[in-house]
Amino acid sequence: MEQDGDTRVGNGEYGAFEGAAADRVVLPRYEADRVWSPELLGLLQRLLAGGGTLLDVGGHIGLISIPVALHTPASCLAFEPAPTNAACFRRNATRHSVDQRVTLHEVALGSARGEVAFALSGDNGGDHHVLADGTQPASGFRAIHVPCERLDDLIDASTLVKPIVLKLDVQGSEAKVLAGATRVLPHVAAVVLEYWPAGLLRAGDHAEQLEALLQDFDWGAVLKQGSDTFELKTRAELFHALSHFMALDGSDDGFFDLLLISGRDRDFVVSGS
Repeated sequence: MEQDGDTRVGNGEYGAFEGAAADRVVLPRYEADRVWSPELLGLLQRLLAGGGTLLDVGGHIGLISIPVALHTPASCLAFEPAPTNAACFRRNATRHSVDQRVTLHEVALGSARGEVAFALSGDNGGDHHVLADGTQPASGFRAIHVPCERLDDLIDASTLVKPIVLKLDVQGSEAKVLAGATRVLPHVAAVVLEYWPAGLLRAGDHAEQLEALLQDFDWGAVLKQGSDTFELKTRAELFHALSHFMALDGSDDGFFDLLLISGRDRDFVVSGS
């Protein structure tokens, strides 16, 4: 089981990154592949090439925020509640000399302020997650309690440099984060999120709730691994297709990365400038 403060450093094309020593997924994959989420990073770097703000919800150890800050003039606001991940994130930002443009909030995000039970994976630093009320951590996890905030209470999106891009990967709590960001979302040009119906159900939510919370975004696409192109559909068409392709009752544990675009920003996102 992961012990707080027990870390090591791995190397790849983005440079040296520190993470939990017990991690058997993220750091080993970064070291083996030399990259991490290259299609996602490429998209974010194109969208923010002229500057702007990245909201990195589920910041982990900085493998998204820090490369974005290194290769664009954008500022990054990251959110990561796991203590070891957060400590490594801060040291990684300093290690790469981007700590003046990358700010970390060591909190979970959700629909209400307070404290939440949080499950820490023993061997996958990217699989930590908020526990639904009254549930116990699965085998291989241990529970701690972490502060939870609403994104609307932490930031005033009207003051942030535009465009704002929201990256959201929180292992099933995506709907809860969006429910606490109703004032922020109208200022966001694009959202990239993990669409995982089984994870949403585990958190006490449903894919239909997620779609309803994305009403500000008229267009969407599935992001495919190994490809930097995507086919835009209307939001309704996208979620209709997903509901027929993937069971929403939790029996299918698959997931996709989705891009959602506000109508006013469609041309900006498609052109990537």
